[in-house]
Amino acid sequence: MKKVILTTVTTALLATSSFAFDPTKYVDTDKIYYGVGLGAEAVNDYDTGVALSLNAGVPLLDIDEKSTLGVEFEITQTVVPEEKTYYKTDADLSYTTFAPYAVYTYNLSSELFVRGRAALLTSLRHYSYGSYTSNTTDLSLALTSQVGYKFTDKISLIASAGMLNVDLFHFRIGAQFRF
Repeated sequence: MKKVILTTVTTALLATSSFAFDPTKYVDTDKIYYGVGLGAEAVNDYDTGVALSLNAGVPLLDIDEKSTLGVEFEITQTVVPEEKTYYKTDADLSYTTFAPYAVYTYNLSSELFVRGRAALLTSLRHYSYGSYTSNTTDLSLALTSQVGYKFTDKISLIASAGMLNVDLFHFRIGAQFRF
């Protein structure tokens, strides 16, 4: 069952168009990680909101003994919207983002690592002001950096900060797991 689930997720991560593709030939499924994070979401001139993120990734290429290149897919959802008051009326702003990241990981020690991530991010923005609502979709470059600490080979604590689009900045703490 584990291999079926991991193969399905890996196939989705690699987004291949070939139905005959077997990711277990190219990817060590024991290296696939899954993550969850909760953190602050900041937009210019708004009060800070809260966002939840879910991700899955896998290192694909060992550059040397300390660094790898990989891919990661992440979904982020505002759970407490950013707020602002205009003329005694509240304005709320929330985001849902989807991104396939290219990930560079550098191991500083056996426990501590840093990551740089870049993606072409799709963001769905929901804005409300009184009875007016607006939904827009944007495509933008997302850049994030992460610091992680491995408690075990299977569990890591991650701190992440980055710009998801020109308006949206995230700082979050999360955990990543391997099964």
